[in-house]
Amino acid sequence: MRAKTGERIVTGAAALLASAALFIGMQGTAMASDGPASSAPGVTARIPVCQEFETNVEGAGDTFTYVLEAESADAPLPDGGSGGTYRFELEGDQCRELEVRSDEVAYYRYSLYQQIDEEKDRYSYDRTVYAVDLYYYTNSKGQLDCKVMAYNAKGEKADQVKFENSCWKDSAPAAGGGEDSEDSSPAQTPVKQPQQTAGIQIPTAPAGSTVGGVKTGDETAIAGPVILMAGSALLLCVLMFRRRNREEEETDASCEK
Repeated sequence: MRAKTGERIVTGAAALLASAALFIGMQGTAMASDGPASSAPGVTARIPVCQEFETNVEGAGDTFTYVLEAESADAPLPDGGSGGTYRFELEGDQCRELEVRSDEVAYYRYSLYQQIDEEKDRYSYDRTVYAVDLYYYTNSKGQLDCKVMAYNAKGEKADQVKFENSCWKDSAPAAGGGEDSEDSSPAQTPVKQPQQTAGIQIPTAPAGSTVGGVKTGDETAIAGPVILMAGSALLLCVLMFRRRNREEEETDASCEK
């Protein structure tokens, strides 16, 4: 009788553990099969660009032109770009996103700056030239992902790509962090190469919610396997406890005889 009870306990526990192992294995297989060959091709990186315009002149023009210029001939551009450049306008206090799509793992560098064809009186222009790096890589799920990094003229990481222009009746501080004035040269500030760090820092924002934000990291659901394993262990403990009580009861009964 005791042998049969023990066999039932072992068989039940083994079945539960095997079910847990099978579930975990299915999870792993699903993740491994979700690779580049089966995932949707291409991912879009979004570059945020903002303009701020200050003036005390009524009717002052507040529309300015900007250029996204690729350093390599094979670099993708937003729709409408050609010849390695993409031009766009911002009006007043405005922000927009530049969408750059890639279908493969790659790294591209761009320069982003304001195009100043003619300097107007009383205007102050932001001549900052930003370096923008786009990383397209395979994440832990085997899917194509992206990362956007921007650097200012000093090679420091920029939290935001922003241009500040102004127009004043009287003299006023120059826009763009004091790097410009009405009499300054129109030559643009050269971009210093930023220091490359080991690895790529992964953003935490989900794709489409913020600029350059993407889903990254391993998000495999582990709650199911953990709960199943814990339940199996708990059931095994309960069965062993009951077996011990039965053995004690049988021992007591034999002693009474």
